[in-house]
Order: sequence, then C-alpha cells, then structure tokens
Amino acid sequence: MATSIICVGNATLDRIWNVPHLPVPGEKLRSVGYLEVGGGQAANAAVAAARLGGDVSLICAIGSDMIGTAILDQLRAERVDLASVHFVTGARSISSAILVEGSGERAIIGDVDPRLHAKTPSLDLSGVAKAQAVLTDVKWPAAAEQVLREARRLNVPTVLDIEPAAAGNHERLCPLADHAIFGQAGLRAFTGTDDPDSGLQFAYDKLGVTCGVTLGPLGVRLLSRAGRVSIAAPKVEVVDTTGAGDAFHGAYALAVGEGQDSSAAARFASVVAALKCTKLGGRAGLPTRAEVERFMRGA
Repeated sequence: MATSIICVGNATLDRIWNVPHLPVPGEKLRSVGYLEVGGGQAANAAVAAARLGGDVSLICAIGSDMIGTAILDQLRAERVDLASVHFVTGARSISSAILVEGSGERAIIGDVDPRLHAKTPSLDLSGVAKAQAVLTDVKWPAAAEQVLREARRLNVPTVLDIEPAAAGNHERLCPLADHAIFGQAGLRAFTGTDDPDSGLQFAYDKLGVTCGVTLGPLGVRLLSRAGRVSIAAPKVEVVDTTGAGDAFHGAYALAVGEGQDSSAAARFASVVAALKCTKLGGRAGLPTRAEVERFMRGA
C-alpha cells in the first residue's frame, strides 16, 4: 500500500523565462526559452511525493480564475488528490514570473492576492487520521495550524517547510512540527544569523525537534537528539534550481512517512532535489522512485 501524505500550503502557476543572465535595472533581455508550469512549495512537494509513489492529497487555496483551472489540471495529471482544495470566489490564484540564467540561478516575482488567505478556512481534517505524514509550508498559516494540531493529536509525524514568512507565522507554526526543515533564508529569518551551524543550534534549542537546513550545492545539515549530520549534495549537471527545496521537502516527508529516520530521509531527499535540478522547471525534473534508486545505486 502506498504511503499517504497530506501537503498544505501554496499552489501557483509559474511562468519561466530562460535568460543569458539576470538583468540589472533598466536592462532589456531576450529570452532563450519559455515554460509555463504549476509551482508553489506545497504543490511541488505534493507532486514530488506522488512521483515517488506516495498517495498524496493537497490542501491549498485557489481563486476563481483561469490560472486556478490550469493549476488544478496539472495537479490532477500528477495523481494528486484535490478533494480538500479551498476555493475563494473573486480572488486571483497565485502566479509567479521566474527568470533563470545559464548557471541555474533564478529571480522570482510572485503575485499573491491577499483575499486568497484572508479568512480562516473550515477544513475537513478526517484525512489526517489516514496519513503517515503531513507536510506544510508557512504561506497559509490558518490552514497549516489546523492540520498540524490535528496531526499532533493523532501522533502523525509532521514536517514544516520553513521559508521567510509574515511576522508571527514562524512562532505560530514551528512549535507544532516534528521536523523543522529550513531553507537558508528561512533559517536566517528565524534565527537572525547567516551561519547554518549556529542557526541550527538556536533552532534546535528553541524547538527541541529535528531541525535541518538545505544549503543548495553545500548539501544539507541536520541537528537532532542523535547529533549533527552533514550530507553532501549529489553531483549533477545543474540546469535549473527552481523547486529544488520543494522537491527535497516532499521527498523528506514521504521518507518520514515510510518510517525512515531523519538522516536516511535527508539523503534520499537530497538525491530527489539534485535530480530535479537537471531539468528546466519546478516539476519537469522531479524523478520517479526508480530513477532515484538507480542514481543511489550508482552514486
């Protein structure tokens, strides 16, 4: 039976332009490639977990527009369960413009309609009891808090994808997670330091749960009751780093749901994130389980 995962948070439509380099103010560039694809932290994580064999449902807010229709159509094609999607009449769905240069680095401009998350949703939480793990981002705190609290009540393991967020969101959500996995910017926002080791120590001392930080080409670092672990980034030819962190979180949550410990889950997730970077787009490079296992055997 497939491992059941619930993902909560953002779903977007990403419009991606390949450019020779990221522009400076006033500069005009001609793109050398274009791709339109679904994105968003929780949605990308859901697709990552589904491609790896998970039985995945997504809780997100969608506006009443063509962007929302495109977002949901792409998620259905990836076998993500959308029964718990929250529809907001009159609001715009989230979209992003992404510029990607030859090295794989990127710049992102996002459009988020404040009406989308303005009201506290009334969610059906019955699916949490059937889940082996829950993953949330920090972009829709009202929904994330409901699901995290229910998961804690039922002893379902939870993973929080922590990036910079509105004031108070970290304090609201971090204490409810069993695994607090930060991006570099998220760790800086939470701890006030650029040093990943001291930042992880600060986070662990404050939260008392497994804490990790993804560092791109520098790999992943974890701190838990078992001690510190550093995991090197797998060597791949990088085409586009968009969505690599989302891929990591989706794979990590799936591995936790399968019963892997945090170190094994992070190694598995690091390979998933690296393979994602070999293709353009936040989802195009997301690998299957067979591709990950083949890479790990050859690594």
